[in-house]
Amino acid sequence: NPGLTLGAFLAEAALAGRDKLTLLVSPELPGFGGWIEQLVAESTGKEGKGILPVDGEPAAPPNAYGDDRVFAIIRCDGAEESLEETGRALAAAGHPVATIRMARAEDLGGAFYLWELATACACSILGVNAFDEPNVSESKERTGALLSEFARTGRLEEGSIRFEDQETLLFSDADLDAPYASSVNEWFRAHLSRACDGDYLALLVFLPPSFAGSEPAADLRTALRERTDLAVSAGIAPRYLHSTGQLFKGGANRGVFVQLTAEIPTNVPIPGLPYSFGVLCRAQALGDFGALAAHGRRVLRVHFKSDAERGIRDLIRGASG
Repeated sequence: NPGLTLGAFLAEAALAGRDKLTLLVSPELPGFGGWIEQLVAESTGKEGKGILPVDGEPAAPPNAYGDDRVFAIIRCDGAEESLEETGRALAAAGHPVATIRMARAEDLGGAFYLWELATACACSILGVNAFDEPNVSESKERTGALLSEFARTGRLEEGSIRFEDQETLLFSDADLDAPYASSVNEWFRAHLSRACDGDYLALLVFLPPSFAGSEPAADLRTALRERTDLAVSAGIAPRYLHSTGQLFKGGANRGVFVQLTAEIPTNVPIPGLPYSFGVLCRAQALGDFGALAAHGRRVLRVHFKSDAERGIRDLIRGASG
């Protein structure tokens, strides 16, 4: 049974320490990696366990990946051979690789069922319930409380500022200690230095969707991986709150989180409610930040006052320095 085989492969790899499922998906299947990300992370990430799907990470040579990786290559027959060659190179370097071939893109429905069955099987082996999401509601509840307070006072409680300059505000969990940091990049590097072997980094992007798939965002993922040698996940908010967000809070405490927020130039009101879409977005970011910090997660929020793209470029220089 290919679904049970795939599920056992993923779960046993995770139990052996290879819990970063890196997805390499044929361009004929746009968005499929994101669907797998939601399914696997939300289903497995609880009770201190889980499998982190890494979708859309810029490609790297086999020796750039650590021994906490497992790979799934998903391709259509007749597509370019580069993914097949990548799989062979990864396997030759000692990485576990599952290659899933589809006769054509129209067989996507079968692929959905394959991954659903595999995920349920993996959860059974890991010893978690695939069909609940106990930590998803936490961010919702915190967001609701923030919006209720905004309706009453007209302001959001942003938290304590750890550092500020003309372009940027920084907020963090209470455990980040950087007594000699005197710039955004020094704080940023102090935060990254908390990562250990077996951890992962996660970019939590509360910016317009164009930023998440932009060249600066991809460059930042690459810079973070090169600095830390760790897997780097990227979540577009609020989408990730219902996918990897469950694993971030309910899974093992192996994440080092960088949340990106910015001022929204066009603030559209929500009909019938006392706040705008911009306020809603900020409240979601603050609610999730609070939930991560409450679970003892290592989290830094970088808030850009004006030019987010320039701010991301500055972070790239900070990660590379």
